[in-house]
Amino acid sequence: MNEVSYGGHSPTPEGERGMQPPAEHAAISGSSQELAQQILMGMQHDIEAQIDWRLQQRQGKSRGIDQNEIGVILGSMGIGVPLTAIAGASAGFAGMLVIWVSLVVINVAWARRR
Repeated sequence: MNEVSYGGHSPTPEGERGMQPPAEHAAISGSSQELAQQILMGMQHDIEAQIDWRLQQRQGKSRGIDQNEIGVILGSMGIGVPLTAIAGASAGFAGMLVIWVSLVVINVAWARRR
């Protein structure tokens, strides 16, 4: 059916070329598999060590919410809700927009100060 040209040479199995007898080929193949397994295990260990190191770095950077942050968050919400009601009743949407933009600016300024 489909024939592949090998430049005038016909393909021959490994054993017929005189390269290595099949028994030696199996022994070398087994040792190369062991070597490959050792390399893969070493790479896996290195990757796991890198992941552990990165996770430790991220945990060092992340911090919990302290009492001052809780106060600012609750204070902003506590002030924002009644001011929104007052601004909505007296100035409509434009008043509510001014209130919330002001609260955002205050909170961003406070966060940058830290």
